Amino acid sequence: MCVSLIRLAWMSSLMALSATAAERPPVYETFKTPYGNVYGWGSAAQGFVFTDRYSFFGSEDDAFNYREISLGGQYEFLDRYSVTLQGEYRDAGESDNLGLRLSQAFVDGYMSPRPDTILGVNLGRVEIPLGFYNRTRDRVDTRPSIVLPQSVYLEGLGLRDILLTGDGGMFYGLHEINKRSRIESKMAMARSSFVSVDGLEDAWIFSGWTGYVWDDKLSLRLTLLLSEKDDTKLTFPVLSAQYKSDGWTLTSEWGNLKLDAPFGRVETDGIYGQVEYAVTGNFSLFGRYDYLKFGVDTVVPIEISDDRLRAQSLAFGFGYDITKHFRLNAEYHLMDGKAYLNDAENPGLDAGPEDWNMLVIMGSVRF
Repeated sequence: MCVSLIRLAWMSSLMALSATAAERPPVYETFKTPYGNVYGWGSAAQGFVFTDRYSFFGSEDDAFNYREISLGGQYEFLDRYSVTLQGEYRDAGESDNLGLRLSQAFVDGYMSPRPDTILGVNLGRVEIPLGFYNRTRDRVDTRPSIVLPQSVYLEGLGLRDILLTGDGGMFYGLHEINKRSRIESKMAMARSSFVSVDGLEDAWIFSGWTGYVWDDKLSLRLTLLLSEKDDTKLTFPVLSAQYKSDGWTLTSEWGNLKLDAPFGRVETDGIYGQVEYAVTGNFSLFGRYDYLKFGVDTVVPIEISDDRLRAQSLAFGFGYDITKHFRLNAEYHLMDGKAYLNDAENPGLDAGPEDWNMLVIMGSVRF
C-alpha cells in the first residue's frame, strides 16, 4: 500500500512502561511460562463507532468496523539479551486496512558501562521513536484513550503505520543525574515496514527523542523525525510534556509535520492538552482538547474550504478494568472542523457541515 502525496494532500484535508533501567520492549500484561525466561502477551478488542454525520475508523453504515488484535512473545537469554516478536491485526476503515502484519521483530541487547548509565540497541523491525504514545499505541489498555490525539498522531489520515515501526536499528540510553532525575534518549534509523509516501519509497526514516525525567513525575521530550529522497522531504518535530501526581496525569504535545514535494508543501500544526485521573486502581477518567490545522502551498493553486483545513475537538471518557482480563473503554468527541477525516471514507466532504460528534466504545480482552 502506498500513500500518494497527492492523495495525502487532497484526501486528508490535503493531506508505559515508563523508562526503566533497561527500557525493555513493551511486555504489557505478561504471564511467565514455567521456563522462567519466556513471556507472552496478547489482546483482542472490538470497537463501536457512531458518528452523526461522517465516517471515522470505518463506514457509517458499519459501526462495528473497528477492531484490534495483537499477540507477542519475548525470550530473554544471556542475562541482557532478548528476542521479541509481535503480530498485529487492525481494521480501522480506510485509515488502516492492512490487516495482519508483523509489527515487532527485533533482538535487544544492553550494557551498563557505569552504575548510573545504560546503553542498548534493538536490531530488526523496531519502534520509530515519536512522542509519548507511539510505543504503546497498539493496545487500548496501554494508551490514554481509544482514539489518540489526532493533532500529533494523525491516525485518521492513514499515517499510523508509516510512523509506527521500521526495519533497521534503534539505540537507546539512560543516565541517572541523581536519585531524583535522569536523562533518556532513543534514536532510530529504519525503513517503514508497511507503507510509504510516494517520493519516499525505500527512504530511510531518522527519528529520535531526548527526554528529561524528574522524580518520576515530570517528563519532558523533544522528538525530531526526518526522511528525505530526491525532491521529497518529510520533517516532524514534536514537543512533549507530562506531569503525574496523586492519580492525576497532565499531558500536552505539539507537532509540526512538513511534507515538501515537487507539487508544493503540506504542513500540519497540532497541539493538545489532556487530563487523566485514576479514580480507583481499575477505573480512570480523561478529558482532552485537540487542535489541528493544515497549511497548503501548491504549485498549481487549489481551493479548499476552511473547515477541511482545521479541526478542534473536545473529548471525555473512561476506562474500566472489569476484571484482570476484561476492559471497557468509552469516549465522546465534540468536533468542529473536518481535518481529522479521510476523503476515502467521506465522499463529498466539502459539501458537508463542519460540526459533528462521535461516540466510541471498545471492549477488550487481555491474555
